[in-house]
Amino acid sequence: MLKNPLNPVYFGRDCALVNLKKTNIFRSAQSASSVFYLGQEWPHLKIPSNILRARISENMKILIVDDSTTSLALIEKALRELNFSDYAKCTSAKAALQILKVQKIDCMLLDWHMPEMDGLELLKLLKSDEETKHIPVMMLTVEGNAKNVGLAIENGAEGYFIKPVNKELLQIRLKDIESNQTLGLKK
Repeated sequence: MLKNPLNPVYFGRDCALVNLKKTNIFRSAQSASSVFYLGQEWPHLKIPSNILRARISENMKILIVDDSTTSLALIEKALRELNFSDYAKCTSAKAALQILKVQKIDCMLLDWHMPEMDGLELLKLLKSDEETKHIPVMMLTVEGNAKNVGLAIENGAEGYFIKPVNKELLQIRLKDIESNQTLGLKK
């Protein structure tokens, strides 16, 4: 659901929805996947405590792709605070493709703006390849315009986060992805 694409208030897919004006998260346990559009009001979201208490399996392997070492460090810190230790990181799309050849990756956090190949180009490449199209990709960016959100979702992104990434919302999204993989709901 996208309401007023030039000034998004709601953005969701399947049974999940974020309402930024009321700063609440609306979710359905039946959701096979969910996408969040998060604008400047995201720090004020009230996240139900039962969602925050959900644990993420240590078996889930994440690849962080961001050309900013500062962003990489912040995302790593968030993952460690969520008791996550199984992740790989790199600073370019080319390096990400090399990692994907040798490691099993369950989820990717992908920066939009990178030199050589940007995140959207890598996303398109991943989703067009039989070997990688099943990997959930969440886009990370400093921009929150509706056009980019739409482009990411149209090209197969499972989520869209505005930097700096909110740790609690990242936890929710990773838990959703893990649940979908456990239930065999991979795309």
